[in-house]
Amino acid sequence: MKLFLTSLSLLVLSATVSPCVAQKEAAKEKRRPAKVRLTKAPATPSIVWMTDINKALALAKKRKMPVMLDLYTDWCGWCKRLDKDVYPDKRVKSLSKKFICIKANPEKNKVAKEWAEYLAVTGFPFIAFLNSQGKPVLTLPGYADASTFALALTDALAKSRK
Repeated sequence: MKLFLTSLSLLVLSATVSPCVAQKEAAKEKRRPAKVRLTKAPATPSIVWMTDINKALALAKKRKMPVMLDLYTDWCGWCKRLDKDVYPDKRVKSLSKKFICIKANPEKNKVAKEWAEYLAVTGFPFIAFLNSQGKPVLTLPGYADASTFALALTDALAKSRK
């Protein structure tokens, strides 16, 4: 009988203690910070862009370099695709180093708006290639894949030297 009562007491005691121990363990788990794996995206700058058109044109004139003017808008899906798929392309990046590159939003920038009007822009993206004096030598209205864009850069480079 004594053995039965001792066993029964231990059983009752373990039943009442176990939830407390379990609750304490659960509380410890809640306090422990979750293991978070931080991964940093590799830095892969595509093209070095200037945003001040007048300063960029002055620099182009000084360095005797042609200009690539990207007129875009924030809402333009094709503009975003150009940024994501075309500008990071190794051929495009390599050729763009031979240009002073400007990225401007005509909806937010007065000078960009004036350029959009001058170039008779009707849609976005609109890429204008200018010689070092700021005269248009080639325009690329709309989206172009990386191969086509690289050909346009090569053509614009040749035309800007004439």
